[in-house]
Amino acid sequence: MPDPEIKLLLRCLKDDAQEIRSRHLAALGPEEWQALITTAKRHRVTPILYHTLNRAGLTVSAPSDVAEELKRSYYANAQRNMLAYRQLENIVRDLNKLNIPVILLKGAHLAKYVYGNIALRVMADLDLLVRSEDIGPACGVLINHGYQAPLDGLGISEMHAPPFRNENQDKIELHFNIADAELCKRFDVEDFWQRAQPMAVGDATALALAPEDNMLHICIHSSIGHCFDNAMRALLDIRQIVEHYGTALNWERLIHTARQLRVTNALYFMLASTRNLLGLALDDKTLAALRPADNEMIPRAEALMFSMRGEMNIHISRLFGEKKLSAKLRHFFRRLLPAKETMTYAGGAAHTPFFYTKAYSRRIKYLVRSYGWKVLRSTFKDKTLTTQIQQTNEKNAVRDWLAS
Repeated sequence: MPDPEIKLLLRCLKDDAQEIRSRHLAALGPEEWQALITTAKRHRVTPILYHTLNRAGLTVSAPSDVAEELKRSYYANAQRNMLAYRQLENIVRDLNKLNIPVILLKGAHLAKYVYGNIALRVMADLDLLVRSEDIGPACGVLINHGYQAPLDGLGISEMHAPPFRNENQDKIELHFNIADAELCKRFDVEDFWQRAQPMAVGDATALALAPEDNMLHICIHSSIGHCFDNAMRALLDIRQIVEHYGTALNWERLIHTARQLRVTNALYFMLASTRNLLGLALDDKTLAALRPADNEMIPRAEALMFSMRGEMNIHISRLFGEKKLSAKLRHFFRRLLPAKETMTYAGGAAHTPFFYTKAYSRRIKYLVRSYGWKVLRSTFKDKTLTTQIQQTNEKNAVRDWLAS
């Protein structure tokens, strides 16, 4: 079960619980209000908490300093997102000039086009999907707009190029896929491109995932990709997607696609959690069509949903968690020598074989420098790291179930 602070936050965010919210909030003391705000900040949902309470006239229940803090977070997020969309429009315009199609992912699409109010959705970064052959030129566009990718970021992800940041530390990730390498073997990302829908970004043109693919991506990203690190925000995204698209969201197509990709467990768990915790209007028939035969993992997944515990690097924990030597070696070389697209950046160098030799050499040095000592300590059964590996492998076990 969620902690009391989480339960209170969920109750505040639940649209159909105004009377219950009023009663609980009226009884809160200053310390409890502060705990609520702290929890909302940690889960990056403070702006929508303010909006929900303010719309219901409940901010008057809060101490004046707490109410002011809520209000500031809302308007600060609006300003941040306004600047982010201004940058996005310029970048998409330049991608258009190069005839590079681009799909807006996650917050970049949701904040403005699904929530309909850019102040509500916190965006840690902008996620853009381009085709793998366009990664290099697209990186060049970001460079021209003042973004740089640190070389230590080479190979950091199996689905995007190194993260780019500008002088204000605004972050953009250029994806060439929507999930990690193992999951991507189950589908062709081109299918998502074919179903994508055009949208205007100022005077430029981009694409958005089809409603069903959008829902599936949010569920996969939050559950399998991050094992619920941003679960609260993902639940709100799911509810908003359902409310925004309404009858345009084809549930039969969504279920069919989830079955094709073999991610029905992830879809079921995220939808069921959104219904149980945030009152998502979803009928039993839809959930029944997705319900997993193995229900034993559900409590383990629920226990991790809002834990936000810091564990060992998931790849190191997988390395030590695998029992077979062949599996260990496969995982080791998969992370040591990732796909070329993840090593691409537009740093003025031609992407020749010599360039990639240097890039992979740099990655190996970075991994040794960053994780070599931990691997060595783990090999000799360091007690602290062994515990962290066990905790992280519990997450990995849940991830494997969600992706099965």
